[in-house]
Amino acid sequence: MTTPLRWLHLSDFHVGKDNYAQRRLFDKLIAHVKEQKQAGFVPDLIFITGDIANKGLKAEYEDFRKGFFSPLQEALGGSAWNGKIFTVPGNHDVDRSKNATFDRIKAANSETKFFEPSKTGRSARDVVLPRFGQYQKLAPGDVSPSWVKSDEGAFAETVEIQGRKIGVVGLNTAWLAMDEHDKDKLTPGYELAETALKKTEGCHARFVLGHHPLRWLIEDQERRLRTLFGRHRVIYLHGHMHRAESRPEDGAGESFLVVQAGAAFQAHDSDIWKNGLLWGELDFAQNEVRLSPRFWNPDNMDWPVETGRFPEIRKVPGNGEWWRYPLPMPEAAQPAPWQAPQGWEVLDFTALVRREISAEEASRFFDGAEPDWALALCPDLPRRAVVGALVDKIAAYPSQERPLVVLLTGPGGEGKSMALRQAVVDALEREPKLRVLWRNDDEAVLTAELLRSLPKHGTPWLIATDTADLLTKKLSNLPEVLKNAGRGDVRLLLAARDSDWRAAGGLGLDWRRSAEFAEVVLSGLSETDAADIAGAWLQFATVDGDIDGAANPSDLSRQLFQAAKAEAAQGEGALLGGVLKVRKGDGLRAHVRSLLDRLSETKLAGGGSLYLAFAYIAAMHAEGLRFLSRPVLAEALGCSTGDLHKTVLHPLGREAAAGGGTVLLTRHHRIAELAVAVMREDIGEEMGGFYEALASAALSAKSKGVYVYELPRWDFDFPNHFLAQQQPELAIRIGRVLLDKDPENNKLAVNLARIYRKANEPGEGARVLAGFTGEVGDNRGFWYEWATCAGGADNHALNAWLSGWSLADQTGAAAPDDYDAKLTLAGLGVAFAELYPRYHDRAFVEARMAVAQLGLRLHLDDKTRGYFEKYLAEAQAAGAKPTELPEAFARLQTGLIRAWENSAERESFLARIPPPGAMGFAGLRRLFGLA
Repeated sequence: MTTPLRWLHLSDFHVGKDNYAQRRLFDKLIAHVKEQKQAGFVPDLIFITGDIANKGLKAEYEDFRKGFFSPLQEALGGSAWNGKIFTVPGNHDVDRSKNATFDRIKAANSETKFFEPSKTGRSARDVVLPRFGQYQKLAPGDVSPSWVKSDEGAFAETVEIQGRKIGVVGLNTAWLAMDEHDKDKLTPGYELAETALKKTEGCHARFVLGHHPLRWLIEDQERRLRTLFGRHRVIYLHGHMHRAESRPEDGAGESFLVVQAGAAFQAHDSDIWKNGLLWGELDFAQNEVRLSPRFWNPDNMDWPVETGRFPEIRKVPGNGEWWRYPLPMPEAAQPAPWQAPQGWEVLDFTALVRREISAEEASRFFDGAEPDWALALCPDLPRRAVVGALVDKIAAYPSQERPLVVLLTGPGGEGKSMALRQAVVDALEREPKLRVLWRNDDEAVLTAELLRSLPKHGTPWLIATDTADLLTKKLSNLPEVLKNAGRGDVRLLLAARDSDWRAAGGLGLDWRRSAEFAEVVLSGLSETDAADIAGAWLQFATVDGDIDGAANPSDLSRQLFQAAKAEAAQGEGALLGGVLKVRKGDGLRAHVRSLLDRLSETKLAGGGSLYLAFAYIAAMHAEGLRFLSRPVLAEALGCSTGDLHKTVLHPLGREAAAGGGTVLLTRHHRIAELAVAVMREDIGEEMGGFYEALASAALSAKSKGVYVYELPRWDFDFPNHFLAQQQPELAIRIGRVLLDKDPENNKLAVNLARIYRKANEPGEGARVLAGFTGEVGDNRGFWYEWATCAGGADNHALNAWLSGWSLADQTGAAAPDDYDAKLTLAGLGVAFAELYPRYHDRAFVEARMAVAQLGLRLHLDDKTRGYFEKYLAEAQAAGAKPTELPEAFARLQTGLIRAWENSAERESFLARIPPPGAMGFAGLRRLFGLA
């Protein structure tokens, strides 16, 4: 029996209305979801129909994400949960302080083209977009909230669940929301809704999400939308009315279903209002929708069914918790016969066609090009020992309750892709009835629904894929899914570069409990494999280095084996490294130059050429910066990740240039280094521009809600790498690009200032932080770095003032710790030493004594202890005497006050930094045992 499609409908959280009561209710909601999950009711979809926030503020969305959204995902199983979450905004997600006087009557006039799904319409809607500013940035879900500012002004997604296509359309009914008199003055825009719904044609069911009920819309818009919803037989989910209801409605003689959720939060436990949620099921076998409204009962501390809102006639017989309604399914939508989902293909032996392999094609393959099926079928290309080992594991495994998972890993450039294809070919030859599901698009995903939907015909399935690291999030629970479904007839053959597999979290996947798991590592080259490969070279006459093509096969084999062995010691691509050394010899540079010339001839649709794409990859690989991922490269090239595979990575693989899974690399580090050398020395490229462009692309992708692999490394390791490589100018350029892309990120500002300081330009570092206009928050390091830069620029009065502020109570939620105090007090010792001879104020000598006394009570390394002992001795030599700790604190604060009084910036920075007399140091005092 097929499990119904299941969902959870939530609405109207109003986060920020009452923080304590809301957090309590968040916990109760999460506990209820866990109970449902334990009872076997796991939602495939979660719909949140607006009013996440109370006033559309940043803090409200952050509280929602931290207090509810993340715990909800965790409660559902984290990355093991294969469902989707969709959200739309409501009137409380509008920041009404922004553009509060815009003319909504004029906006609703069709002549303004406000609701046209085009650039013109998007431009007309610019006036209201700031009102949704925080929603666009922070609203969670599986569709980026930036759809609000898109030309389409709505989103349309299609998800496949149990072989059925489900359309989900999100509308913004709050475009024109202004005040408490919104009724009859709103619309999501008929044209926007119509365009979005067209994208879901062919779906078996369509959900439309909005916040307001249709009767709240402008009259003519309501009428037209009812017709549209009826024609498409939608299920319209909304909130706003703070009570649960459902009813079939009519549009131009055709029906659709309206489902209204209660408010997730509108009241304390003691109030008369009810907080609620709504569970739903869609049963295609019965052609019906089933609903179960729940409310929070504070007396019993549970979520009983809310009766009285739904008619008794629709109650499911024998089940008092559910009500049923006819599914408004289009008549033409019928279950389709099973077919491979997008990005996958079904292979059998008859689909694989042998053909003659040319010497040029073989040469490209030996140089590291990605193989195809013709190469895998070619009997003249050797099969390494690992191929037989893989086939033995696959073919010998009997169908039983536990599925088989075989993972092929190893360094890049070892021949895993060819071994994988050859293993599939040989497995089909050995077991002709075997059905292979092959992933032919790196963007394709592998889901539990896909596995459960595989037809059973009495013969086994083999699911095979390269770059399996791109699937780790979806792979985590798939063996368990197969086991629970009794699908021992399914075998998985996965391949991935070992570094990519680690980077994607593959080592954390525990499959042995639910599957028969085997890992095969392909690394290095055996003498037998070397002999076979050398023989194939001679057969195709493809040796073009220093070795004669008619060389003795045993000599050639020996040289390849020794070269690969030497390469293995370097930790990267023993096979390809050895191949390049033997086949190309001193001609490798010319080979790389020829490759670059060919790549420059292949133009890309978004501008540039394959040369540009390869240059980005080579630039990162040559520097050992192994975190260039597909979304970043796609952003740099101005294309989608889907197009990236088809138009960039696949052609680069065919050219033996580059490839990879999670991390994009050239085929070998030696190729990357030579490519950069040729680009710089022969072509005249200024390589720094490539690094700047990639830094910009990484943050642009992040701003669009795209997951960027190793984002902190882009932010910090990237520029600091070039600083460590004695290229401070490039480090500064990259740091500046990063801060320009994310100007409110205080950590990027601090890092750029630090780079300037390390590059002997501390004054520029101080100017970066002085000009920073974002929020500093609890980042004490911001003020410390500014102080250090000021000191380096010989502005010791400002150094002392800022140092004091970095330790003050007002600067951070947490008190300064031993490390904070050690660094800052050490710096103050230098500042006070410089200030005394300039101003002849004994307060600086006594403050330096205080710094020494306090510093020597901390946990210190020998070097820092030496600093404080030096301060103590020099302060004593200047006539200062040690004192009790309370008096030392008083001396310290007096020294800070004197520094501030002598600071040229005491007026200009006063709005950001209070005078030392107004600073509190209770947290620092506690560190030294003082109350």
